[in-house]
Amino acid sequence: MSIKKIISVTVGCICLAFGTVGVVLPVLSTVPLYLATAFCFAK
Repeated sequence: MSIKKIISVTVGCICLAFGTVGVVLPVLSTVPLYLATAFCFAK
């Protein structure tokens, strides 16, 4: 695996975790985080 792919998957996992926490907490917005997750995992 290349370093770009590892970084992309790591950032995608972090965005997914924050988006899931954002479902419960109204402070975090979920939709942009889930879109960032989809963008990172698509690469």
